[in-house]
Amino acid sequence: MLGRSQIISRGIAYTAAYAGWFEAVVWSRTLALYNRYASCYRRAPLLESCSRRDTFLQVLEDMRQRHEFVVVGYVVMPEHFHLLISEPEKGTPSVVVQALK
Repeated sequence: MLGRSQIISRGIAYTAAYAGWFEAVVWSRTLALYNRYASCYRRAPLLESCSRRDTFLQVLEDMRQRHEFVVVGYVVMPEHFHLLISEPEKGTPSVVVQALK
């Protein structure tokens, strides 16, 4: 039997059924996720105010539309942020983070 990472990378998930049988579910497309982290310049609390966080989120939405990726999750702290995103259709995850910084 294939390991979990091999099953997911082939786009197939196996779920256990009764009497030892397995039901295979094939996904139409696998989703690669990227966990990205970036800090502000010299770790200064540049994202501390609500207006700056709102501006950051607007820029994130603009980048999401421009590079065509899915934001699965994010955390905005006063001096850094974390992103969990899919692979962009245009560009790379690094380009997205560079543009946000």
